[in-house]
Amino acid sequence: MELPALGQQTAETHLYNTMLERLMLFRHNAPNDVWILMEQQTCSKRQRQEIVKCVFGPALIGSGTIVRMPFAAADSPTVSIKNVILPKKLEHKNNMRPSCLNISEAMNSSSNPFVSVIIPVCDDLRRLKICLEALENQTYPTHSYEVLVVNNNTAKDIEPDIVSFNHVRVICERRRGSYAARNKGILNARGTVLAFTDSDCIPREDWIEKGVKNLLSRHNMGLVAGRIDIIVADPDKPTAIEIYEKITAFQQKFYIEHSKFGATANLFTFKNIVEDVGNFDDSLMSSGDVEWCNRVFAAGHTQMYADDTCILHPARKTFSEKFRKSVRIIKGKHALGLLDCSSRTFMKRLIWPVMEAGDILSKGKHSAHLKGKKQKLKFIVALFFDSYVWAFGSLVVAVFGRTGRKKLKIH
Repeated sequence: MELPALGQQTAETHLYNTMLERLMLFRHNAPNDVWILMEQQTCSKRQRQEIVKCVFGPALIGSGTIVRMPFAAADSPTVSIKNVILPKKLEHKNNMRPSCLNISEAMNSSSNPFVSVIIPVCDDLRRLKICLEALENQTYPTHSYEVLVVNNNTAKDIEPDIVSFNHVRVICERRRGSYAARNKGILNARGTVLAFTDSDCIPREDWIEKGVKNLLSRHNMGLVAGRIDIIVADPDKPTAIEIYEKITAFQQKFYIEHSKFGATANLFTFKNIVEDVGNFDDSLMSSGDVEWCNRVFAAGHTQMYADDTCILHPARKTFSEKFRKSVRIIKGKHALGLLDCSSRTFMKRLIWPVMEAGDILSKGKHSAHLKGKKQKLKFIVALFFDSYVWAFGSLVVAVFGRTGRKKLKIH
């Protein structure tokens, strides 16, 4: 990308760097027409339009929206852009050209893009209501977001049960599967920002606010994966599986850093990122978030873990619930070609819980989360159970399952 000559090379270089860093960051939320106003001694109208072309593309030259960028004089050795007024629609009154925006007003408006929260649900009305209650009380401006509940069980009409909640629209998706439901939500979303969560999740009151802030914080942001805190039904009497999940489940930071994905229980992205890489693969019943996020990474978009963007997620309670989840994930990974079925990994899955149990009992590993010997033993039992389900489940799928697809390279 080449910028038009603006005088000194230092000015041109600084303009290029600053525009990309501070203005391209918000191109996802830019309206179709953008004006950039600069001091007359800095550049002409033609040069201003050329700059807009370089940053936003030729289709965005026009009027009706103002981005004001105060510059020092063109011959100054220290040219800088101190304030960027981000895109905001202005009304033309009496056929007069709109005046420049107030800085703080424009910043507040542009930092609150419209958000579509997408929640797939299937026979989980009780927990969905709790989720919607949390979304009713967000710190994000109430006029700047909507909640799309995608009912994946069309035999049951849930709209009468949630009609009292503000912001909510109910959509039906006949094709079974959470990723088919999410795609239906994307299709109907009005927002430039998409926020994904699940019906059994409870967003913190500043969830949308922090998610959007993090999404707008870096250049070329593709997605933000937020923190998922595990909660148990009875903190005084947690089951073995609840203890195990509280320590091991939904390690979003690890997922982003090592596997280049974030769970859709807490995920933010731009709608045009979906337009760029495509929808979720709705043929998958599990690990569709892995496959989609890997595509985002492969397309060159930035991924980020945000510890301050938090939701609460209930732990599974029983061994049968954990078994069903593990088998579903095993099948999903196998379908994507991501399941390691080697003999070495099989043996590692058998041996690893023995070593881990030794560290827990002798070295106090996880002592911050495990209270007393009873909880330690419960955790160890659940650890052996889950490791062996993965070991033998992977073996069974590898022998009897259909061949998975070719693994997507994310190097």
